[in-house]
Amino acid sequence: MLLRTIADFFKEAGSNLKRILSSRIIPFVLVAITLFGVIIYRLFYLQIIKGETFTNSYTMKTQREETIPGTRGNIYDRNGKLLAYSELAYSVIIEDCGYYDSSKIKHATLNSIIAQTINIIESNGDKINFDFPIEYTSYHVYRFTSSGNTLLRFFRDIYGKQAVSQLSEEEKNSSPDDVIRYFKDKYQVSDEYSNDLALKIIYIRYNLAANSYKRYIPFTVAQNVSKETMAAILESSSELVGVNIAEESVRKYNYSTYLAHIIGYTGKINETELETLNREENIYSANDVVGKSGIESVFETVLAGKKGLKTMLVDNVGRVQEITGIIESQVGNDVYLTIDAEYVGKTSGRSIDY
Repeated sequence: MLLRTIADFFKEAGSNLKRILSSRIIPFVLVAITLFGVIIYRLFYLQIIKGETFTNSYTMKTQREETIPGTRGNIYDRNGKLLAYSELAYSVIIEDCGYYDSSKIKHATLNSIIAQTINIIESNGDKINFDFPIEYTSYHVYRFTSSGNTLLRFFRDIYGKQAVSQLSEEEKNSSPDDVIRYFKDKYQVSDEYSNDLALKIIYIRYNLAANSYKRYIPFTVAQNVSKETMAAILESSSELVGVNIAEESVRKYNYSTYLAHIIGYTGKINETELETLNREENIYSANDVVGKSGIESVFETVLAGKKGLKTMLVDNVGRVQEITGIIESQVGNDVYLTIDAEYVGKTSGRSIDY
């Protein structure tokens, strides 16, 4: 009886299986299972196996170019004595490369990073590069350091006008305090910062904003910094997002005690110099260092090296993802003067400062 029951069970099960396999829905079920398996495998391949590769490919969308400054040529006297030369040094640079959930968070974070960076630089005896038409005096007041057309062009730029003639009378007659308040509101610089520190934060924010369409180009905060500053910046790199140490060349002078007025000096290019030097050939940019006076200025186009070019891929906020090519910069030409440094030193009545 039991054997017959088992036999009937298997017979019925076989009959049901045969009926199912002969059903028209089976091919559709098999196709669905196959497609589902393909989808699962594809998702695993895209997200797990190739996830990082595809993420990088998505962000690497825009190619950008960055110029590499050329090293300035040397200046010699008639006997071949070295008067001016470039020396390798370390600089503190900053770029706006952070991701922020809101403009309020961006301003607060960026201002804090800049303030910390300035404090590190100055606490180690170094100074930031400061070339701004406003200063905070020892009398605890702000004042303009330029006037006339130079100051009007500054107003034109900060108020977003295309020409000086478009400035209103109120804008043309802005006081230093008016301009500082304008910038504090624009960059949301807290009144908790001291007046002197707030001005330096504004100066750096203003220069970062000037390159906002090229966020991969850093702004040099301080040049030729000490080893202590360099070490402190590197140690705080996790907090100081966008702040780095870069190799740059700084100008050095021999016989500076009595030849300074002849040799001159270099500094960051201003707007007037930029317009003048680019009249013949548009090769200078707002971050270049040029001769400001003396031989450095007169022979600027001779001494200035030829710029190189670095091409890179950047993401949608300007962060560098990959360097794709580099054309090295070239050293500028040397200049030999007709003066005798030793003779000038003797006739000046001063000891030779070499």
